[in-house]
Amino acid sequence: MEVINVQFDSEERKVIVAEFSSVQDASFWGNLGVVSRDDDRYTQFQLKTGTTTSASTTPALKRAFSFLRS
Repeated sequence: MEVINVQFDSEERKVIVAEFSSVQDASFWGNLGVVSRDDDRYTQFQLKTGTTTSASTTPALKRAFSFLRS
């Protein structure tokens, strides 16, 4: 199972706001976690951002601030 490093909008971990290609520093980025590629929250994130690419093929800065596009 492939896992995706993500950032959630809150501690409730209901909405993903960013995707990372690797584990991030929790002291800098809050509300971090991992989800599987088939997780409904990840699917909703992809639909919201208009992306279907994986973290390994999208520039990190673009992914990290993807929630600003909504």
